[in-house]
Amino acid sequence: MSGAVADDAVARAMADELARTSKQLVMPGMAPPHFVSYCIEDTLSAKIVATNGAIVESNQKHDRRFFVDIRVGDPDLDNSFFIGNGRDVFGRPMNLVEEDDYASIRHQLWLYTDVAHKRALGNLASKKAYLASHPVTEEIPDFAAAESATVEGEPVDLDFDLGFWQEQVDRACKALGAFSGLQEWQITVHAEASNKRYSAAELLDELRQTARDFGNEYGLLVKRLERPEISSRYSWSLEPEESTELMTDPLIMYKVYVDDGRIEPARGLTPDDITVRSLRDIIATGDTAKAFNMLLSMSGQPDACAASVVTGSILVEDAGFKADTGREPMPVSERPLVVAQ
Repeated sequence: MSGAVADDAVARAMADELARTSKQLVMPGMAPPHFVSYCIEDTLSAKIVATNGAIVESNQKHDRRFFVDIRVGDPDLDNSFFIGNGRDVFGRPMNLVEEDDYASIRHQLWLYTDVAHKRALGNLASKKAYLASHPVTEEIPDFAAAESATVEGEPVDLDFDLGFWQEQVDRACKALGAFSGLQEWQITVHAEASNKRYSAAELLDELRQTARDFGNEYGLLVKRLERPEISSRYSWSLEPEESTELMTDPLIMYKVYVDDGRIEPARGLTPDDITVRSLRDIIATGDTAKAFNMLLSMSGQPDACAASVVTGSILVEDAGFKADTGREPMPVSERPLVVAQ
């Protein structure tokens, strides 16, 4: 579980109902679940919107959403990777009560799990019928087992002073209002803090073992990369003969030590000739996918193209990094003070 201590009411309700579901959720004559996961996401947000000099929206709110993944059948063939309707594509979450009331939350989890279970059974039946009329040439298991890991952390809070930011928006409104050439404009301030309670499999054990097999002291875990549209190193080309860089600079990267599993920040490293060929030796993949939205500049196109990449975590045998020595030095003199006239 991440983002919440394990003994809070929400986490207890989730753990207790998940344990009961794993043991008792079965319909006579139907395939039982072989995997069930719960995810509860708490989001605190604040928003201020001003249009043409006047604040038209100012609020703070708390949302709590529930995601459930139920796989019925067996690891070789279950209900996953079959699209029966739009919900199977987007995985729309369900809203939960905002109060930390154990009984109310557990009651909702029970009801939502029942709905998801029946939908999973329907999808498995439809998937089997489709495969019967469309045989596959290569059978790949739908589910790969991995060792689980538990991570606990203190929940984050939204440190947002609504009155202070309203004053800042008012000041910005007055500044923009001084420009007579502006016909229409809007100012938006949005802040958000999110906590998740989630049980998932991790690739850290595989990473440590791979680093050990290669005789390395540690493996590298990359959590976040620089956005392609603002990275000066990144290039994207449709020409096969041109050298293309697959990976931007890492913003968040850790060393995972082989001996004791401790994790330390890794800084000052940049990718060293990582291309598509680097992906030929993928050892393992995670079971949780994320979407990355970006703008890509492509050869022969004057404007950037919007693109989305959906992928899970991957573990590769060899991906080179080197010390980043190409950064521009700091200016010798101080930055001049520019005063708008």
